[in-house]
Amino acid sequence: MQIRMMSVKKAALHRPYQNNKIIQQVIVISRLVSLIYIVIWSCTFLVVLIKMIIGHMIGHQVDKKAIDAIIYVMDLTNVDAQESKELESFESNGRPLIILGNKCDHPKAMKPDAFYERMLLYVSKEQILYCSVKRINPKLYEWLLNI
Repeated sequence: MQIRMMSVKKAALHRPYQNNKIIQQVIVISRLVSLIYIVIWSCTFLVVLIKMIIGHMIGHQVDKKAIDAIIYVMDLTNVDAQESKELESFESNGRPLIILGNKCDHPKAMKPDAFYERMLLYVSKEQILYCSVKRINPKLYEWLLNI
């Protein structure tokens, strides 16, 4: 019996608040507050991280003043879909514009004359130069150097 009493006294010395319910509730509440703080901090961190990722993804669209030239690659097998989406809302504002026709060797590709007529809606006659990987127009280099 004495051994048992001593062990209870030792336990009471190590945890003096064990029998006090108010102190136990305060400890539980402080732990919950700490947990809530960690959750809020984590959510705030995630929100900041998401904003950074989205800002990086749309950052090129926001800073239009920093654009010096525009190179647009157009799939000549599907000109109608691309033209209606991008080029109708396109504003070069005096910036040099290069439109490259991709897949010109494909059987369903738009012919150069038809492509030329379509592009006259967006650019002047002097800006249209034809070239391919096998045959490069030297005027293209001159135009690029004069930008």
